[in-house]
Amino acid sequence: MAAHGDGVMLLPAKSPETRWGQALLGTAGSVLFLRGRLLFHYPDGRQSTGKWSPHLLAAYGGRNVEALRKLQGIGYPGVHMARAGR
Repeated sequence: MAAHGDGVMLLPAKSPETRWGQALLGTAGSVLFLRGRLLFHYPDGRQSTGKWSPHLLAAYGGRNVEALRKLQGIGYPGVHMARAGR
């Protein structure tokens, strides 16, 4: 994603201190650490029984950085961090 430079990805936010976490934080235009846990559903529509680890959305590219900024205002609470100058 960093090489492509345009997109948003959902990742587990459990270990930002790992090698991949540091690479992500060093290259993403912004990151939204989602508050709470996401609830997933099976392909047949049934809800899963447990909530998984915390998640984050990472944005690359100006329009995607702006999209993450707007998410907080429409029901996706969390902590938004943007690279300086964004």
